[in-house]
Amino acid sequence: MLFEHYGVLSARLGTAGVAPATTMLGVTRLAIPGQLVELEGTAVA
Repeated sequence: MLFEHYGVLSARLGTAGVAPATTMLGVTRLAIPGQLVELEGTAVA
């Protein structure tokens, strides 16, 4: 989902003069079969 909206994210953050802090990890499986996980966080200073 990040790749789908990355252009918009980069444009908005670029206009604000900041770079996105993003980490993506690919895995072949999770600990519990069939489990789907999405984590999202926002840091506010």
